[in-house]
Amino acid sequence: MELLPVSKQVATWRAQATDDRPRVRTGWPSFDQLLRRGGLAPGTLVILAGRTRTRKTTAALNITANLLREGVHVGFVGLDESPASYVAKLMSVVARRPSEWLEECLVANRYDSDVQEAIDGYEALARRLSLARGYRPTTKELSEWQEAAEFVVQEPMRVVVIDYVSLLTRDRYAGPEVQRVQRLIEDLQVWTNERQLVTIALHQVGRFDEGTGGRYHGDVPLTLEGLKWGGEEVADLVWATYRPALDPVGHMSWPQAQAWNPKMAQEEWEMARDSVRRFEKTTFIQLLKNRPGTHTCEEGIPLISPDESMFMREAEPGEVEETKVGEDMRLPSSYLAQMAYLGGLFNFLGKVRDASGEAVKEGSDGSR
Repeated sequence: MELLPVSKQVATWRAQATDDRPRVRTGWPSFDQLLRRGGLAPGTLVILAGRTRTRKTTAALNITANLLREGVHVGFVGLDESPASYVAKLMSVVARRPSEWLEECLVANRYDSDVQEAIDGYEALARRLSLARGYRPTTKELSEWQEAAEFVVQEPMRVVVIDYVSLLTRDRYAGPEVQRVQRLIEDLQVWTNERQLVTIALHQVGRFDEGTGGRYHGDVPLTLEGLKWGGEEVADLVWATYRPALDPVGHMSWPQAQAWNPKMAQEEWEMARDSVRRFEKTTFIQLLKNRPGTHTCEEGIPLISPDESMFMREAEPGEVEETKVGEDMRLPSSYLAQMAYLGGLFNFLGKVRDASGEAVKEGSDGSR
């Protein structure tokens, strides 16, 4: 512990305010402008959260590609998939070709100009990419890997992406998973500050959102309470991804939807089906916590996947359609999803209230 006199307090504030070290950017302008000074400063820990299939790894790989294009040395700690899988996905982002198509060409021994161009483009861009593989590394092992990577690339590493945080070490993190992951993120924050890096750590989201009490499919905006095993308290920034096209009702036939929820109106089912079709190629990235910045974006910035590759770009103005409600009123689909989510919360609370009332009634009657 250190006692800071007034002069040192002011000096600390002045140093932060005048910090002119270059920021790193995601490459999505509307999102970057929400960040303090348009980017991420060294010593920043970002949690990128999302449910399965919300394209959080795809978003992380697109950010990686954008940073590499800007000449930033990026370290990618891939713990969830094999190194070959990450290479295939990143090559798909860079070449804007489906990874399946590229692999089929290799299997068929068909090295046409497009395939060779994809390989050449990846190799040129990946000169500043340090891809790690391992099993549950500690922060000490991350430091050793960083130093080795900087020796090979001959440039300081500025960004580390970890996919994903709960696959880091289990050593000395005994106890329930909720406590282990919380302590992991605390140590990752300390490590990020010590190494003066930008760390983007992917984080899983649970099947239930504690903020609403409802089941979460990844189709509506995420809340901080929905993060699996926490971690948002110590992170500097929390981002999240969601996709309206994951609405389970929108993938059902009308008979299936009726069987799933007999009270569902056909108009509600039709809206869900329409939403799934129109948002099939759209992913929203939210800014839920922004320290030391002041802006947040709970609704999210829309990202478009314009083709069959894993490439994503920011949507252009008006590109993401609005959902029509009635004849004269138009509201964003994500807003409708939030309202539906709140409707589920009120329904849940109503059931709890009714159940409590029944329990009190039975107790007063002496039946229990």
